Amino acid sequence: LVPKNVQIYKGVHKSRIKQNRIRLALFLTAGVLAMAMRTKERFSSESELTRADGSNVACLMTITPILDRNNNVSGILEDFVDIDLRKQMEEELRALSEKEASSAREWQSLFDASVDVSTLVSPDFKFLRANQAACLAMGMSQGEIVGRKCYEVVHDMDHPIEGCPCVRSLETGKPEVSEILSKGRHY
Repeated sequence: LVPKNVQIYKGVHKSRIKQNRIRLALFLTAGVLAMAMRTKERFSSESELTRADGSNVACLMTITPILDRNNNVSGILEDFVDIDLRKQMEEELRALSEKEASSAREWQSLFDASVDVSTLVSPDFKFLRANQAACLAMGMSQGEIVGRKCYEVVHDMDHPIEGCPCVRSLETGKPEVSEILSKGRHY
């Protein structure tokens, strides 16, 4: 199925070529060669080859039909590209994403565990997050709070209140803490 003169992978030890030919044959017999011949289109698949030192390398195997003047398949070009570095980077990104998701869950747990009313408010005064204490104090779910203007939800107003800690924080660039009496409640 695979001609003996086909170079499987540059740098692969001769003793490994037979093993790699078997892998390539399995790849080809899986219908990829037939598809390439029938559709006259390029097909690619990721696989793993063994280097001379016994280590494995991730490869992108591509089969491209070579067409003659009459648009008939006259041969097949087999191409192997080392994608080991890309695979390592993908795994690192996956691990980072999992770590970020874990950190976000941990942060949300700590945020929700606080007995104090805590909210995250955007520069345009929209609630981005509200902890459980804030939801209880406002008598609303997080879904009802997030995305709405803080001064509308807390103060029933169409603009920030006088002495608003959010306004001061935006002006100074520093965190602000205030105690506010609104609707008979202290915030």
